Amino acid sequence: MLKKLSFLMVFALVAVSLFSCTLNSKTQLKFTTFPEAEYLAEEMTKEEFFKSVVVSVNGDDYTLAQMETLGASIKGVELEKEGSYTLIVEYKGVIILFDYNVINANAASVNGVVYEDLLEAIAAANACEGVAEVVLLKNAKVEANEITIAATANVKLDLNGYLLYCVSEFKSSNQLILNKGTLEIVGKGGSIVYMSKYPDLDRSKYPFPGYACNAIRNEGTLTVDGDIVIENQTPRGGASYAIDNYAGSSLTIENGTIKQTGGDLAIRIFTSQEKDTNVTINGGSISGRRAIWIQLAGSNETIAPKVNLEINGGTLSGTQYCIYEYSYGNSHANVNVTINGGEFLGSISKFGASADGRRAKEPFGTNFSVSIFARVKGPVSVIASMTKPHFENAINGGPLTLEFHQSVFNGEDGIQKVNDRSREEGWDGEL
Repeated sequence: MLKKLSFLMVFALVAVSLFSCTLNSKTQLKFTTFPEAEYLAEEMTKEEFFKSVVVSVNGDDYTLAQMETLGASIKGVELEKEGSYTLIVEYKGVIILFDYNVINANAASVNGVVYEDLLEAIAAANACEGVAEVVLLKNAKVEANEITIAATANVKLDLNGYLLYCVSEFKSSNQLILNKGTLEIVGKGGSIVYMSKYPDLDRSKYPFPGYACNAIRNEGTLTVDGDIVIENQTPRGGASYAIDNYAGSSLTIENGTIKQTGGDLAIRIFTSQEKDTNVTINGGSISGRRAIWIQLAGSNETIAPKVNLEINGGTLSGTQYCIYEYSYGNSHANVNVTINGGEFLGSISKFGASADGRRAKEPFGTNFSVSIFARVKGPVSVIASMTKPHFENAINGGPLTLEFHQSVFNGEDGIQKVNDRSREEGWDGEL
């Protein structure tokens, strides 16, 4: 009896050893029951997915749930959010992969009610009494001029991490979103991206574009607040803006990235009427060839359109100008630009002189620096003048830039002359 038990134990050990050796050195994995190529978001739970997919290990079938108990590594299971994913199963050093997609059946929700079509959701939001909260549930491509926020509507659009985009084929004025009412755009991630295939490049009738191609045309009240991007990718040559503001409109940027990446302007303020047109920048990033352009579009010099631009924070970047003001003839008398904070990467240009010695039509200096063509008595007088304001009221002080031609510092003699001159003007330090 003892010999028989010993034989059985030895046989069992040999069998286990052979099985282990086979797995370690010649493990063969393949899908017996493949995942679906496409799943509807939230249609299946992770537990159901793990039971539905079967893997063969050296001819023996196991569900993903069973494979997990055997110590397999299973990654890439995502069934709730739209996207393309790769299921990765690794066991005993062998890896098998399968690509699949998750799509949303519903495009958006309005105050919790889901819609398969985004335009139906927008129509429902326009008909709501009170605030209509529209939440994107998947990436959406729309045609130009399809989305309009009605004058009576109050809509909060949550991009929800998704992309709303448009490639326009219109050869006339068009935009991805036209806002006539009250619109707030928010989101923890997400983008609005627009590009026109046909910006107005025809100059046979006029020396300027006859129509604009915009990501957003704002004729109402617009607020941007969130970790989102609003971008116009239209190539330079026509008139194309990320946000185009018209007479009587109001725009507030609290956060987010507003940019024109095709070579044109990020935000335009376009008016020829004596209605208050307001733009307030409290944060975020605005960039383009010009970050903000104030365009007084009328030719009647007796009309002074009302524009109030207030900048309290954020970063404005312009490869040409951060802020630029221009008129076709209207008076500049009611254009008010107030800068209380923010960072400016580029020049500021306003028609009209300013108290720091800047003459009409000359650009502003960068940061807290003296205007480029202002007449000054020397570097120390500049420092003395620029340190008079109360900097305790400034968020990050006032960066002062002094630029000298390189020839000033050529050789010891040049350095000594600058040092001597500075001491004559009261400088106590050493260059």
